[in-house]
Parts: sequence; C-alpha cells; structure tokens
Amino acid sequence: MGTYEGRSAVWLLENILTGAQASITCIDIFNGAYELNFDRNVKPYGAQVEKIKARSQVALRGLKPESYDFAYIDGSHVAKDVLVDAMLTWDLVKPDGLIIFDDYEWAGKFEGQAFTPKIAIDAFLDVMEPYVDIVHKGEQLVVKKRMEFNRDSRQARP
Repeated sequence: MGTYEGRSAVWLLENILTGAQASITCIDIFNGAYELNFDRNVKPYGAQVEKIKARSQVALRGLKPESYDFAYIDGSHVAKDVLVDAMLTWDLVKPDGLIIFDDYEWAGKFEGQAFTPKIAIDAFLDVMEPYVDIVHKGEQLVVKKRMEFNRDSRQARP
C-alpha cells in the first residue's frame, strides 16, 4: 500500500520479482501528478503490474486471501490507518509469507503517537506475536507469517 511514483515497485520487479510468473499489486490513491510518473515508470512491465486506485482499507478487502508471498505496507503514517492495513493484509499473505512495514522508527511531523506507524505496528505485534516471527527490526520491520501457532510464545504460557 502506498506506491507513490512506483520506483520501489520497479526495483522489486528488477531485483526480486524476476520470474516469468512474478507480478506486483500496487495500491494507492494516486492523487496529483505523481500518478503520471507511476504509470510511466511501470509501463515497461505491462501485465506484471496491477494498479489499484483506491484507499487501501477499501482495496485490500477485495483481494484474494492467502494469495501474496509478501506485502509492503507504506501508505499512511497515521497509526489507525497502519493498524487497519496490517490486519487486512494479514489474511492476504500466504503462510511463511512476509509483511514488511516501512517507517517503523519514523518520528513524524505531527505530535503524538497516534500520528506514527510504530504504535500501530507494536499493537499488531502484541496481538499477532504467537503467529509471527520477527525477521528484521529497524527502520523497517519485517515479520514472517507462521505456518502454525508458536507454542513457545510468551502469550501461550500460563
């Protein structure tokens, strides 16, 4: 969610999604002139790019569950939006798939935790801790969706 001008999508297509069947779904509201830049940047990749022009909270509800190997969440930086995106994305990612959250340590330009992704990502982690493995934690946070419940989870202990 959040593709801006599509440069990260192009990087992913050139470096990660290199297989013949690889594709990417880009969701954004595409306000302003940056939509033209997005279209120009991804044009060489044709059908490999699915562009969805909508708010993520609407678009994610229309996608097929467990059909994505990974998802990259980098849309709104408002905590409530990030939390909704995280929960809606959860069902879209296959078991053993990855969810990457951008701007985990972003300080923001507004005052208060409600305007930063971190509090939402931490809430997601608190709830989903028995079902995820943290792969990386820094400016980006990467979690792997577990195939099964983690019986060693701190939440599973009496």
